[in-house]
Order: sequence, then structure tokens, then C-alpha cells
Amino acid sequence: DHQRDRERAAQAAHAARRALDKAAEARKIARLQEKERAKVERRKREAEDQRRVREAERRRASLESMPSLTRSRPVTRGDDPQLKRRLERVWLLLKLPMATRLAFLQKYASVEHAPRLEQAVGLWERAAEAYPRLAKLRRVEARLATGELFQAQDFVSLLRGILVKGDPAPPDVLADPPVVDA
Repeated sequence: DHQRDRERAAQAAHAARRALDKAAEARKIARLQEKERAKVERRKREAEDQRRVREAERRRASLESMPSLTRSRPVTRGDDPQLKRRLERVWLLLKLPMATRLAFLQKYASVEHAPRLEQAVGLWERAAEAYPRLAKLRRVEARLATGELFQAQDFVSLLRGILVKGDPAPPDVLADPPVVDA
């Protein structure tokens, strides 16, 4: 009887070890499968990105091959190196991600939107000029919300730094105090 109990216990322990080994193996397989799925997804994203780039290049090439857009005619606004520099400067100032830049290029490479490219670049330039002021105002707003700005003089000095040429006239409270000659 004792011997049978020992054999059963040994068999149960062996079965438990096998079950644990199978569970560990299943977890290992699941991890490997997840890694493989992640690789496949990454490859799909990379392939999609490459497909988009090829599509954009194909569109650009087809536009360039059209008789009305050949290089034999004078430089157009879209070919203007200065326009390209302006656009790149705007992108850098606004720190636009590559996806946004590509979407912009794809939109304005179309026959429908290409005539409005220069106007769009001008609007983006205005946005790039206004963005630092907006960021500065948001920092002031945050300081006001936290109670950091509690003295009127601090607030006035900040406003003087925000106002720029072309803004409406500042209120009297922001005017520099008169200089008294002694």
C-alpha cells in the first residue's frame, strides 16, 4: 500500500512537472508568436511607408512628364528654390512631423491644389510667425493659473515682452513711466 502511494505521488509529481513544462513551453511559444506578429506588423508599416513614398514619387514623375509641365519652359512657382526654402523653414519652425510634410506635398502635388501652393506656403509662414507668440501667451496663462504671477508689475513686464510691432496700442498701464530729470 505504501509503495503504491509513493508510485502515485511520483506519477502525480511527474505529471505536475510535465504540466508546468508544457505551460512554460506554451508561454514561450506565445511570446515568440507575439514577437513574430510585431515583426510582421512593423514590416507592414514599413512597406506601407515605402508604398506611399513610391506613390508620391510616381505622381511627381507623372506630373513632370506632362507636356504642360516640362522643364523646357521657364521656372514655375512650384519649381522656385526660394519657395522650397521657405517651406522647409516653416516646417522646421513648426517642428512638423514627416507624415504631415508628406501629406502637404501629396496634396499640393495634385493638379487641383498645385496653383494654390504659394498661397498655402504664405499662410503656413504666418502660422509659423504667430506660433511663438501663442506659446508665450500659453506660458503666461499657465503662470497666471498657478498664481505665480501675483504682482501687477510682473504681469506688466510680461505683457511688454509679448506685444510686438503691429499690435494694437498697449493700454496706459503698460506705458513706460516718465523719466524725471533731476
